[in-house]
Amino acid sequence: MKYKFSMRHGDKGQEVKRLQATLGIQDDGVFGTQTERAVKEYQTQKGLKVDGIAGEQTLSILGIPVFLGIDVSTWNGDIEWKQVAEDGVKFAYVKLTEGRTYISTRKREIDKARCEGLAVGAYHFARPDTDAGLRDAVAEAKHFIDVYDWHTNDLRPVLDMEKGMKTDDSYNIRWALRFCDEVENAIGKRPLIYTARFYTQAYMEQAEDSLLYEIGKEDLWWAEYSEQQHKPLRPWSEWKVWQFTNRGEISGIKGSVDLNWCAGGQLGALFKTA
Repeated sequence: MKYKFSMRHGDKGQEVKRLQATLGIQDDGVFGTQTERAVKEYQTQKGLKVDGIAGEQTLSILGIPVFLGIDVSTWNGDIEWKQVAEDGVKFAYVKLTEGRTYISTRKREIDKARCEGLAVGAYHFARPDTDAGLRDAVAEAKHFIDVYDWHTNDLRPVLDMEKGMKTDDSYNIRWALRFCDEVENAIGKRPLIYTARFYTQAYMEQAEDSLLYEIGKEDLWWAEYSEQQHKPLRPWSEWKVWQFTNRGEISGIKGSVDLNWCAGGQLGALFKTA
């Protein structure tokens, strides 16, 4: 497995804070000397390699493992899911629909991933920019639900927010919330929101405070291509999934693929029902 999540002296962010809280020390989100000392003490207690680095073994025994996942679409070509699973990938999302009419030709990849034991889910690419009115959110949700042969053990669906009305930030948030309501009412699982800083700056920041508060309560899948997540998440305070690169290399997939970390101990949250 090429990709392994770890934290060490100098790192910052929500996962450092989660580590600190689990160790019972001050959770300021900065991996400093105190945190390194606490990690070494824990590793000594558990008979692990004492290096002060919170890696795969240490995080797993602490109960906050971080899992690797991928998301794919037609751009990724044919996929050998057995090889993907053998390369350490634990979960996968497949693009299923877009707007009111588009259906991905890779719809069958969901079943193929299931057969190899991966946790799998589907995502919808939102197009709130194509038609004014929340009826569009309802129509797109219906399209997604009609196409998706969902299983009760699938991951929660995802709403991919990359497009929006440039003149109405409040509408974009209302649209997203309405879509999530419709999907949750239909299958009992509320979608995560996938987005990035460019979108929140261009399509959300000027929305009404009450709407920013509401969208900030939704579970977030954040896209930021870096070794450490450091850009403000506003209006969110935490991510459940972090897309950390779009140039990953995974066995069974030709070319680059999006790679994601599921936050420590949070894989169960990707399955939860309403």
